[in-house]
This record gives sequence, C-alpha cells and structure tokens, in this order.
Amino acid sequence: MSISKLRSQLTSNQKNLQGVTDKSYTRIASEMRTDETLLKLCIGYDQGNTYIACTDRRIIKISLGVFMGRNTEDIMYENVVSVEQKKGFATSEITIHSKSNSIKTDTVNNDMAREFVEWLRNKISTPIMPVINNDSNDIISKLERLATLKEKGILSDEEFLSEKRRLLDN
Repeated sequence: MSISKLRSQLTSNQKNLQGVTDKSYTRIASEMRTDETLLKLCIGYDQGNTYIACTDRRIIKISLGVFMGRNTEDIMYENVVSVEQKKGFATSEITIHSKSNSIKTDTVNNDMAREFVEWLRNKISTPIMPVINNDSNDIISKLERLATLKEKGILSDEEFLSEKRRLLDN
C-alpha cells in the first residue's frame, strides 16, 4: 500500500497526526494486508516508538523498540473486552484488553489518547455480526414453516430438502 494512500485514509478520519513520518507510514503499511483500510492511528512510546493502527478488520500494535527491535501484535475487534486510558499530566497510557492478551502503549498525547479511546470504544460497541439464535425451538419452527410452504406448493420437494439440510447442518 502506498504512503499517499495511507495518509489520505487517515486525514479524513483524524486530526492529531504530528510525528507520523514517511518511514512510519511505510512500517505501518508493511504490517497491513493489501485489502485493509487504515481507520485510526495512535502514536505513543513504549521502549521505542509505538503505533496502534486500527484498520477496518483489526487493531495492530507496531513497536519499534530501541533495543528490542521491531515487534507486532494484533487483536481482532470482536475479541476486545475493554479499552483503558490512564491519564497523566500531559500524556496517557492506553491499554486494550482482549480475551487472551492485552496491548499497551504509553506516553500518548492526552488529546490523541482521548480521541483514540473514544473512537475505539464506539467501534467495539457497534455490533459486527447479528446475534444468531441457536435455540432448538427456532429450528423446529423454521422446519414447520418450510413444511407449510411445501404443502402449499410454494416450495418444490427439492427446494424443501435443500433448505431442511441447510437448517439441520447449521
């Protein structure tokens, strides 16, 4: 993904982007899949420059440690349990807790941290997939409706059997 494409994706969604260099955009782009879109970026410091990049699919933490080298972690949105901000005098620490691990960065400008945490909390509170009711009564009622449609001639025998198999296989 090109630097200009990443920059244009971000500037439409975010104000506080001081400190993001072409080298930073290149590193962020190298961690993204080609079909991902960058939605939000948080810049901090955690034993080196740290970026938390929110794409349309996941959250990626890219640490460019002074001594530890480059480290990348990611969390899928549906696994995020909570987002925490510990505010200091001028900077904040952000921790994103998932079902299995947490990612953290500190020394984030307070304004950027507030905007990022608010955006991320809104993102994870929006349902990603509809809730599916796996209640056996629901399957029975659907099978009964299929039988009624078959009896009325709306569904052929083949369509009825196909839909019945689909319901029972799920």
